[in-house]
Parts: sequence; C-alpha cells; structure tokens
Amino acid sequence: MNGRINFRQNLKTEYILPFAFGLVILFVFAFIDQTVRNIQSIAEVLTVASLFIICAVALFLYKKNKLSYEAVIYLIFACGFALRLCYALKIGYFQNQHDVESLNSSGHLSYINYIFNNGSLPDTNYWQFSHPPLHHLISAVVVWFGDLLGFSLERSFENIQLLTVIYSSVSMIIGVKICSELGVNVKALIICCLILAFFPGMFVLAGSINNDILMIMLTLISLLYLIKWYKAPSLKFAVISGMFCGLAMMTKVSAALFAVVAGITVLIKLIFDKSLRFGRVALHSFLFVILLLPLGLWHPIRNYILFEQPLGYVAPIPVTNPLYTGSVSIVKRLLLPFSTEGVGVYVDVWEEHNVWGYVLRNSLFGEYNFGSQGIALFAVLVNLFLILVSLSAFVTLLKDKNNIKKLLPLILFYIIQLAFFIYFNIRYPFGCSMDFRYIVPLFFIGVVFIGLGFQKHQNENSVFALLLKYFTCFSTAVLCFTSVLLFV
Repeated sequence: MNGRINFRQNLKTEYILPFAFGLVILFVFAFIDQTVRNIQSIAEVLTVASLFIICAVALFLYKKNKLSYEAVIYLIFACGFALRLCYALKIGYFQNQHDVESLNSSGHLSYINYIFNNGSLPDTNYWQFSHPPLHHLISAVVVWFGDLLGFSLERSFENIQLLTVIYSSVSMIIGVKICSELGVNVKALIICCLILAFFPGMFVLAGSINNDILMIMLTLISLLYLIKWYKAPSLKFAVISGMFCGLAMMTKVSAALFAVVAGITVLIKLIFDKSLRFGRVALHSFLFVILLLPLGLWHPIRNYILFEQPLGYVAPIPVTNPLYTGSVSIVKRLLLPFSTEGVGVYVDVWEEHNVWGYVLRNSLFGEYNFGSQGIALFAVLVNLFLILVSLSAFVTLLKDKNNIKKLLPLILFYIIQLAFFIYFNIRYPFGCSMDFRYIVPLFFIGVVFIGLGFQKHQNENSVFALLLKYFTCFSTAVLCFTSVLLFV
C-alpha cells in the first residue's frame, strides 16, 4: 500500500457509515436543549453510545475482512468528532471560555449579540470588538436561525458550539490530509490521526465560542493548498490558498503571519526551481494577493478610518493587572525549559510565568481544571514525550537537504510561528499571552514530524528504533485513554 490515502476515492459505503452517524448526532445536538439541568449526563450517555457504535462498526468490518487502514482512519475521525461533541454539550457557552464574558460586555458573546440585534457591525472597537467579524457574523446567523425556530436566546447561543465542534473536527481532518500530502504512510498516519483526534486541547477549542478555532481551521486549509502548490504549482491551488488565508485574516488578523510564510515559500520556490517561469509564478502570486488583501484587510482598514485603530492592534492590558509577568526576568520566563515555580498539573494563569512549562499543560487543558490529578499527570508526561519525539524528528529530518526542500512550507511556518510567539510574550508579558491557542499550528506541524519520524524508523530493528516506535505507540494510546477518562 502506498504512503498516501486518496480520501475522495476511498469514501465507500463502509467509510461513510461513521460520518452518517456523526451527522445524525450533529442534527440531534442542534435540537437538544442544552439548558436542561441534566445535560451533562445526556452528553456522557450520547458519547459512550457513539463510541460503542463506532467500535461495533470496527468489529463488523474486521469480521468482514474490510477493516483497512483507511477504514480505521475514518472510524478515528468519528471518535474524535463524538468526543468534541460531548465536551461542547457538557459545558455552557459561558463556561471554559476566553474573552467571551456576558451579553452586555464587550467580549465575543456581546459582539455576536450586537450583530444579531442590529444587523450591523459594532460602532466601537473596544476590547474584543476590535476583531474582524467573520466568526461573529456566522455565529449571529446561527443565533438568528435558532430564534426563527422559536428557541430561547440562551439555547440559540448554546448552538454556536455547533459551529466550533465542526471547525475543530474539520481541523482534525485537514491535519491528517496534510500528513498524507507530505508522504506519511498509512501506518504512521494512524498514529497522527489518533493524536489529532484525541488531543484534549482540540476538545477545549471545540467548546470555545471565540474566534480562535475558525481562524485555525481556515489557516490549516490555506496551508494544505500552499503545500499542494509548492509540490505542483497551479492556479487552482494558489487561488484556494489565498482565499482561505484571506478568510482566516477576516476571522483574526494574526493569521497574516501565514501570508508571510506563503510569500517566502513562493520566493524560494521561484529562486531554486529553474523549471518555473517567472510570469506563471507572478500570476499565481497576484491572484493569491488579490484575494487575500480585500478579505483580510477591509476590516482593519475600516477600524483604522473609524477609530484610528493601528494595524496589528492588540487590546491593551495595564501593567497593574495581576496577569502581568514583565516583572519576572526573561531568563525565567523564556530561556528556562520548565518552570522553577511551585505549580500543579493544571495551570494557574494568575501565578505562572514560565512560558514552556505553561504551554506543556495549557495545550492539554486550557486554563481549566478537569479533576483527576493522577490521570491528568499521565497526560502531561505523555504530551512531554511526544513533544520531544517531534523535536527529535524535526532535527533529524533537517539533516537531509531533500527533506528541507520537501518540507519547506512547514519548516518556515514552524520557525516563523514560534519566533512570533516568543516576540509576542516579550512584547506583551502577561499570563494570557502564554496560551496554547496562539500556537496551535505548531501542534499540527509537530504531529507531521511525529508521523515522518515514526515512518523513518518503521523498518529498522535497532534498539533505539524499536524503543522509539513502541514508546510512541504506547504514549499515543495513553493520550487517547486519558482524554476519554477526563472529558467524558
């Protein structure tokens, strides 16, 4: 079997079944009154039933000798979707959120409510109202549709999580497609798919009704088509990548970082690929930019004209705020690999200052406490091991010039995103600046490196290769198990 899965050709009846089941659950989710008192119990029952049915489908396919690698991947997708759905059902639109606040504040919820009530953009750029409106516009349509059906306002706002579950699930699928596009073979792809499907941080984002997860999804789609363009330059890939990058910027301006990655990628491709004609690349670049600029910049320009809001504006936080970490040295915050402060398994955004120790745990659980300290500790240790495997694979792959050439868009995105995150924490030294949601693309890129590293040692029998493969499989299994225990 070759290293790539043709997702389009392999959508046979046995693979469509879990997706059809997922759509039914999604439909039920849209019409469940999430405001009822026992919604958490209902969510847990639905999730356990979903996982049981998915396992039954797997067993049925196995008995029929149809449990191929492709079938396993689609079943994992279904599990990932069910777990995201469970988490979103269990929490309210006001629980475990970032910058959402109440309907009468200037948070994301109030932004959505303003559009729903007035049919226009806010007449202020205060706090979260400074963001581009794509996520808030789509969310307002969902609220309007719920209102049309006679749902209460609270229930209509709960259904915004229907969108974020979809965004997180699509991100999972796009992540696997990126792995496949870069040549990760089917056995290693199973490992990648399991990590992407069961990673707890993606559950947290699935339940969060701010604009982060939509921006992440759109950026990943743009990355996928940039990789396709890089491998085989075509007008179609340039147009799709430019359009989705523009839409990502219309969700959150920080997505402009990917436009920089795309620009450098195209320039390097033009310099080193002598078979490319300048006119052809110029046309592709022009169409990329002509789609990107109006979609991505119309709102920042509007806010600059109306409110004199600078491009790249970040809502200010006073240094008197308890979140301020600037009084701690950069060495302790950024140069030490882990924190020397006394911290627990779950993060404390008000007390911590070491970026890397914070991200290690925040990437799994956000700023929230899910109980079961022992299980959570296992998840943290496994996360640390997988990060080290990913970094090791990254360094190993960079030793081969052919890999650098093959993975150039990914390597550029990795370096630029990480550098910007470090700069962001120096420029804005606050606890909230350390959050994983600002570097989620690094997680997806890291998963690609895990897959390629696993594949590189797949047929080796040295002690190191065997230990690496077994511990990677073991860690992935523990990650999946602990995610289910903590989030269901």
